[in-house]
Amino acid sequence: MRNLQAILIFSFMFFYSYIFVESRELSSAPALYLFGDSLLDGGNNNHLPTIARVNYLPYGNNFPQGSTGRFTNGKTVGDFIAESLGLPYPPIYLGRRERGVLTGLNYASGTCGVFEYTGKKVGGCLSLNDQVNMFNMTIEKELKGKFKNEEELSDYLAKSLFVMYTGNNDYFYYLEANYSKSTGIPKDHQQFSDVLLDQFYYEFQKLYSLGARKLAIFEIGPLGCTPQAIKTYGTGDGCVEDINQMVTYFNGKLKIMLSNLTSTLQGSSFVLNPAYSLSYDAIKNPTKYDLTDSRKPCCITWGNMTLTCIPFLPPCRDHQKHFFWDSVHPTEV
Repeated sequence: MRNLQAILIFSFMFFYSYIFVESRELSSAPALYLFGDSLLDGGNNNHLPTIARVNYLPYGNNFPQGSTGRFTNGKTVGDFIAESLGLPYPPIYLGRRERGVLTGLNYASGTCGVFEYTGKKVGGCLSLNDQVNMFNMTIEKELKGKFKNEEELSDYLAKSLFVMYTGNNDYFYYLEANYSKSTGIPKDHQQFSDVLLDQFYYEFQKLYSLGARKLAIFEIGPLGCTPQAIKTYGTGDGCVEDINQMVTYFNGKLKIMLSNLTSTLQGSSFVLNPAYSLSYDAIKNPTKYDLTDSRKPCCITWGNMTLTCIPFLPPCRDHQKHFFWDSVHPTEV
């Protein structure tokens, strides 16, 4: 049996080693900076006026520090990446930091996305643009004072790794019936994809202008296979493939865009991690990954498998055998 976590990290490290082809050791990255949504959020939402907080059990049920605000039972993929690079978990930007910023920071925020309006109906959250602006403030207010000159700072940023995992919530918001009216964007999935890609392109360019050179971006996952999507849009217990086809279309265009950025922005490497194909295969063929349930959440959720875990109710006992922790987020496995 293949362990999903091990394959995901192997996949990431393969791409990481590729973008650091001139480095002899993977540990050459001095810092890890995380940008994204609840798949990477380490607790930033705890410090925002939002109901989208998960700083309660059973979230963190299998995490050494307990319920920190991570939207899963244990570690996020960002935590695993940090471990694989020999770096500490990047502390959240909005929290009190006991150590400095030289090993990286986590700007990710649950429910938010690439567009400014995504996720705001449940309260405050940090859009991708907010997060990139906060990284700029990190440079100006914290990093510049830790290096002798601009050249040293530029070298540090060029060697650091920037990981992005977002866009999922933008698609969930797009699927809502009132999306077109509230945003002005026609409800045509190809047009939506183009507008979303334009915003991604803007943020990538901005990160590059700030000094980022090594960027790893995760594909949007098979959203049509989440318990939330199946309950809301499905007609049975199988994946909603119409949604997955939209996401696949976007991922394909994102791959082309990242390749173009790498070839046009000097010294840059924009790499796409195939999160969609790995997750889809695990959901469709769970026994290959030593899973027994790839359909239902491990925890008891609000909204009949469409929302977050109900506080303090015990989750399933065999969490390591489940793909989904709640209605949309995977377990640590």
